[in-house]
Amino acid sequence: MCQAETLQSSVEPPSASQPSSSSNTTSQRKGSPTSVRSDAADLIPEKAPAVWSSGVPFYPPSKQLWRIGGKWYDFEPFLKLHPGGSEVVKLARDRFEDATYAFESHHHNYSRARKVISKYEVETPAAHKLLQRPAGAVVPGAGGDGGISKLPELLDDTAFYSVVRQRLTQHLGKVRCPRGGPTYECCVFFWANFAAWCLSWLYMYTYGTVVSSLTFGALSALLGAFGHNWVHQPDYRIWAYLSLDTIGFSSTGWFREHVLQHHMCVLRPLQHSSRPRPSSLLTSPPLHPQVHQHALG
Repeated sequence: MCQAETLQSSVEPPSASQPSSSSNTTSQRKGSPTSVRSDAADLIPEKAPAVWSSGVPFYPPSKQLWRIGGKWYDFEPFLKLHPGGSEVVKLARDRFEDATYAFESHHHNYSRARKVISKYEVETPAAHKLLQRPAGAVVPGAGGDGGISKLPELLDDTAFYSVVRQRLTQHLGKVRCPRGGPTYECCVFFWANFAAWCLSWLYMYTYGTVVSSLTFGALSALLGAFGHNWVHQPDYRIWAYLSLDTIGFSSTGWFREHVLQHHMCVLRPLQHSSRPRPSSLLTSPPLHPQVHQHALG
């Protein structure tokens, strides 16, 4: 009895200021799911959210990086410097799971463009840091649908589309429009067309004759053709509003769908179609030349 009493008295009960080890363990366990992440949890890839465009869901693998030609780039510092504006750069990343075709189809001076983006190249992120497609997702990207088994690559200088871009770059240099902007004559013609369109609307509203309607329709079509050109150039975005929105089109919707959908049609595998077809513009001139390739020599 004395030994038991001595043993019991030697063990002091925990004070209020010093919680017991069992209660401390319990409090740590309660906080562990939110305060502690194991290495195994860090290696579990996050699922990519769907980005819908033209009724097709895409699952971009990164919210910060762009993938072009199998390499990764961080264009955040470049967004404000991009001659085509920041919006199209973001759309190219988010709309596709790969931005290679968007990059290739929008830079006629591709050798210069590739040198520019090389400054923003970063290391390939670890696989567990990339966003993953949900299970069963069907997309037109590599490994998704349409028979695409590998990621797209940059075209070499002998590819048909590269030859077209080289000739276009040379032509724009000769006409003193290296960036592809409108000539002085084009700008004068546009404003003359816009003024005539305004007068034709007033004439049609006043008299309502068949001739006035046909005249208004013809000038509207020509004005829309100008708008097709202005949406490609952010410096002339207001002109795009005057050309497209005035005749019932949305210049913003046209920009998003046309620039990053119709332009992708020539580089088909990552186009909006869920079952894309092979692209003739990915073919080198000696291999299966198309009619337009023969015409261009």
